[in-house]
Amino acid sequence: MLEGKDKILKRSRDAVNAIFTDDGFVLGVAYILKVLGQETQFDSLHWFTSATQHFKKKIFHLEGDTEAGQTRGGLSGLNLWNQKNLTVSNEETQNLKTDVRQLQKYLAELELIQFGFVCARTFLY
Repeated sequence: MLEGKDKILKRSRDAVNAIFTDDGFVLGVAYILKVLGQETQFDSLHWFTSATQHFKKKIFHLEGDTEAGQTRGGLSGLNLWNQKNLTVSNEETQNLKTDVRQLQKYLAELELIQFGFVCARTFLY
């Protein structure tokens, strides 16, 4: 869905007024869960909560590595065999910031999907 949104913004002359929605997927999932009586089982998965926590954890981990001059985390940042601490270069910092922005987009999209799913379930109630 994110790629479709990006294509609309790149191709369209009037991209400011373009709106991209794909609520058919979440409506279909909500409908199937309702018909099959699997709503409570789906709720017990806590899928949206765990997916949100996953993205936030990745963002937190990457944001810790984006500061210039900061040593790398994990084994590469350890001072083993009297080596100097490795620092993150400007190019790596830019790559990490790009990754963080992409994960933030995914997190925002997940939130929109969750809102659409809640609305669809309310509609089918």
